[in-house]
Amino acid sequence: MQLEVDEDRRRVKIISFPAPEILSIEPDLKYYNLENGLLNKFSNQDRLAYR
Repeated sequence: MQLEVDEDRRRVKIISFPAPEILSIEPDLKYYNLENGLLNKFSNQDRLAYR
């Protein structure tokens, strides 16, 4: 990044700005607990509905 400083006018001007870059990739993953328990009952039809 290049800056130009004008002390008389008290300004800082950006001459060139670096190109953007990818800092991280965060995938959007969805997890479902499909274990049959006392309060959560899942059938095969329920499992297919979450796709």
